[in-house]
Amino acid sequence: MAYIRTHYGYMPTREIAKKINRTPWRVKAVASEMGLKHPLWNSGLRIERFERETGKNVDQHAIEYRDRQLARRDLAGVMGVSVETLKKFVSAEIWQSWPKATLAHKRRCKERSSGVAA
Repeated sequence: MAYIRTHYGYMPTREIAKKINRTPWRVKAVASEMGLKHPLWNSGLRIERFERETGKNVDQHAIEYRDRQLARRDLAGVMGVSVETLKKFVSAEIWQSWPKATLAHKRRCKERSSGVAA
């Protein structure tokens, strides 16, 4: 159980199963019984993991994307979450200060006005 608690979500389930001589289904069942959630299915854990791997919190990433005029969906995509989920983790002040006209939006408008197909 200690091995599962330490490695679940950070190592493939089949590798954990092999290490402790159990089936992947049993590993998942025990993890569930212990209340562990796998980051692939838990947006909060995905964001925490992303923060840990990059050394920056969500707001720092959001400011960087906002200042570079990149879309919210770009940041959400990099983090592996939906825009709606991202909104829950970014401070309201930063979220509201994000420009409506991102670089991608400006490019699409320019393409439409010049008659170029997207």
